[in-house]
Amino acid sequence: MPSHGNRSRRTVLLAAGGTLASALAGCADVASKLPGDDGDDSTESTLRARIEDYFAAVEGENPDALAEVVHPSSPMHPDYWDDNDDWEFQGYATEDGATNVDYEIDAVQTDATVADVRTLEYAEFWFEGDELETILDGEDVAIVELDSDVLEANEQDHWVFATADGEWRLFLASTESSVPTDPEDAFQEPIHDQANDVVDRIDWDYEPSSDGEGREQNTEWARVVLTDDPGIDADTIRVESTIADAEAEFYSEQNGPVSSTWAGSWASIPLHPEGDQIVVTAIDDGEETVVHRVHYEG
Repeated sequence: MPSHGNRSRRTVLLAAGGTLASALAGCADVASKLPGDDGDDSTESTLRARIEDYFAAVEGENPDALAEVVHPSSPMHPDYWDDNDDWEFQGYATEDGATNVDYEIDAVQTDATVADVRTLEYAEFWFEGDELETILDGEDVAIVELDSDVLEANEQDHWVFATADGEWRLFLASTESSVPTDPEDAFQEPIHDQANDVVDRIDWDYEPSSDGEGREQNTEWARVVLTDDPGIDADTIRVESTIADAEAEFYSEQNGPVSSTWAGSWASIPLHPEGDQIVVTAIDDGEETVVHRVHYEG
């Protein structure tokens, strides 16, 4: 990801790890069990079949089959990434290096609403404003909770399905939001870089729309400006918003006659609209020290 902390939708889609991207990963030997499944043509049975169709499509690295399973308005749809040379199918990593995913279906909510979808991680990131309402208007929505160590580790244990042309399609693979009901419950005591050893200032009224494309217009932002005259030794500076869960890192490096420094750098950081906490950490030879921690009240 860009070191300045700017995250476009495509960047996150193509990134591996705890985002939607790794839901587009291959797997094999899928085992599942649906509580109460009696083999009839119920919605729950249909959703189970959709899950197995999805895994079969990614195992076979078949974008056409994947397009038949994934909702056309989903960020997981092949149209979002099929023309990007940086994309490749990947298997879910397990502790023993295998690529299989064993799972059970814990619960199925067949009458889910847009509000239910918004409680999941990444929903606000992928869909701005009333996009979810527009996309899902008049469609049936269901949320399936999957019990799987691998899917949980990839933050994809809650799968959202929505109908398109009357057929159930996979819409979003996510997890429950880690944001507390009241962000202030997660706040820690403030720490101020009184001597400006690392932090020069924080611009709370920062508007990033003129600096890049693909930014969420309804998101609050702050710009953290680092001093151009460091007062401490640090090879890395990390800037993060702990509630919105965004971060940027800057480095000081010496490579022969070429050197780089974090001094004078700045990061644009998204903030959770209901409150957030900005933390600036100095890292020197692996030792981390929080030098600045302040709160944003939404």
